[in-house]
Amino acid sequence: MVIGLGLECYNLLLVPTGNEIMFDDELLVVNGTNKLNFGEVSSLIASFPFVNSYTPKDMSQGSDPECYFVFADGSCIIEIEINAGSIEANRVVEEISIRFAVTNPIDTFQKALQICEDVSIQLNMQIIDMRLKAVIDLANDLVLAKSKKAFEEKRVRFYKMYNLPIDTWAKPMHCGKALFDELRNQ
Repeated sequence: MVIGLGLECYNLLLVPTGNEIMFDDELLVVNGTNKLNFGEVSSLIASFPFVNSYTPKDMSQGSDPECYFVFADGSCIIEIEINAGSIEANRVVEEISIRFAVTNPIDTFQKALQICEDVSIQLNMQIIDMRLKAVIDLANDLVLAKSKKAFEEKRVRFYKMYNLPIDTWAKPMHCGKALFDELRNQ
C-alpha cells in the first residue's frame, strides 16, 4: 500500500497495529499482514455521532461509495475513507484515512484526532500523521503538540499560497474538487 498527500488537506491515517510503516520521500509504505474486517470497520465508523456515508464530488471511477463517510457537525467537515476508496475481494481493511481541508476551523484538528483515537482504541490501530511522517502516540503530549503545530503551519502555507487572509475564509469544506471550486468562485 502506497499513499501520498493532498495540498489542501491534513491527513491522519490509521493502520492495524503490528504492520511496518516506512516513508519513502512523500509516500507512506505499509508492510504487514494485519487487516480488519470491512463490515466491522464501516459499522463502527457509521455509529459515531455526526457521521454519515457520502459520495465525494471527485470520487474516482472504480471507487466504492461504501468506503466513504463524513463527519459534519455544522462547524467542520472531516472525511473518512476506507482503503483508499476500494473494497477488496476478501472485504478486509488495510487503512483508514481521516482528513480535512485546512480551511476548516482550527479546532477541526482536535475533532479529527478524537475520531482517530476512538477508532484506534476500538480496532487496535496506530495513528500516523502524514505531515510529520510519524506515528502519533496519544499519551505523548510532545508528539501531539508537534502534530498540531504541523497542521497549523500547513494551514498558514495554504492561505499564503492562495493569497487568502487567514481566518477570513475559514469554513467547513471538503477536500479536493469541492474546495478548489469554492476557491475559484472567490
